[in-house]
Formats: sequence, C-alpha cells, structure tokens
Amino acid sequence: MSESEIPDINTEAEAFLAALGDELRRARERRGWTRQDLVDRLGADISTNTLATYEFGTRGMGLARLFHLCLALDVRPRDLVERAWDRVVGSDTFVYVDLARLARTTAERLRPLRPWAQLRVDELSDGDRTEVPFIADALDSMAALCRIDRVELVDELVSNGIARQPHNRTGGVDT
Repeated sequence: MSESEIPDINTEAEAFLAALGDELRRARERRGWTRQDLVDRLGADISTNTLATYEFGTRGMGLARLFHLCLALDVRPRDLVERAWDRVVGSDTFVYVDLARLARTTAERLRPLRPWAQLRVDELSDGDRTEVPFIADALDSMAALCRIDRVELVDELVSNGIARQPHNRTGGVDT
C-alpha cells in the first residue's frame, strides 16, 4: 500500500461519527420522539444540546453512552453501528461543509439550505466545530432541496468557501 493509499484515520472517524449520529437521529425520529423525549427517557445526565452534538457527529461518545441511547431507542447497537459503517465505507466521497458559513451564505442556489444550516448551528454547544463531513446520500438530499445535482451542489459549496474539496476514503482529493 503506497502512502497515498493510506486512509486518513481522523477523517474516516469524523465521517463515521457523522453517519452514526445520523443513524441515532433517524432511530429517534422513527419513534416520533423529540430530543427532549429521548433525554427524558434516558434518565441520565445528558442535555438536549449534547444529544444534538452526537446526532450531528460533532462530538464522539463512549460505548456506554451509545449502549444507553440504543437501549432507550429499542435498537441494537450493532445494527446502528453497522448501518453507519456501511454508509461510510460504502461511500467513496465525502465533503466537509461549514454549517455556519452555509447559514450565512448569500449564494442564491444554496438559499434553501440556509434555514436548515442555521438550525444545526443553533443546536451546537459553544466550542463545537461547525465544519462537519457529509457523505454522498446526505449530499444528494441537500442537492434535491436546491433542485440541483450533487456535483453542482459540491461545486457551489466549494466555490463559495463553504466546503472543502471532496475527499475520498483514502484521504485523497477527488478531481
């Protein structure tokens, strides 16, 4: 394996955290629960803001916390982790998007994403990163909101300084 083929572990881990958080959010929403509903059911020392950072993948969590969340959601941790793993490993490309910049953008084509991005920024705790990785299916959903395709979305995000160049799983920049 050449040096250019060695994956960037931090980048892969961040993409996995984002996918795992999204799977947590989906499990919660399938039950029709708000974040507060889940926090109430946990009976643990966790705030809705902390839960939001887990769901956005901006904060990691220990196995015990993941276990408690899954127990409250009545999902098997293995299933949640497997779905997140498949999303990251099965996806060739991800893009880092700065949610704060997206919320403030004046780019007309990205306008439909501004309210969503602002909600995400508002739910972050002080000191949390606003730049988060998005994998292909998340980018497809964002593109659909803007009525453009994924390639156009990524071009628009990068050209407006909202996202970094797309990265592949081996750490290289896609061209």
